[in-house]
Amino acid sequence: VLTRWTGLCYPMQVVWDEVHFAGFVNGYLTGSYFFDIHPPLGKLALAASATLGGYDGKTSWATIGNPLPEESVPLLFLRGLPALQGTLTVPLVYLTARELGLSVPAALLSASGMLFDVCALVESRYVLTDSTLLLAIILQLWASVSSDRFAPLSREWLLRT
Repeated sequence: VLTRWTGLCYPMQVVWDEVHFAGFVNGYLTGSYFFDIHPPLGKLALAASATLGGYDGKTSWATIGNPLPEESVPLLFLRGLPALQGTLTVPLVYLTARELGLSVPAALLSASGMLFDVCALVESRYVLTDSTLLLAIILQLWASVSSDRFAPLSREWLLRT
């Protein structure tokens, strides 16, 4: 939790690809047309989180380095969803490793790799959809591996497949 949430609202300015993804959030919240070749789930989740924070989608994210007004941009909600997703990947990697039959130390090492991976760490601290994708991939892997313990077409098996 500390690696993903400490200083989450710093810097209070547009960083890197937030230009694009926060722009998509603005488009969803204001009803403006935009075209994007990627599936919408991650951006819709960001828009929902922004809405929960009271964001209206009217702040410009057009230039990297632009300061963001604290009073109109609930950065904790915008960056909080990717941080939450990044936080959830760590124990999920541990559970997946255990389901694969790895020992506790090996599973802890696997989870530590996710915890301290710089790329995953950075991508889970900004308004990006990479954490959504990574969480979905790890969740699918865990579900596939853990479903092997159950009889095919049983309730538990169906919940995991």
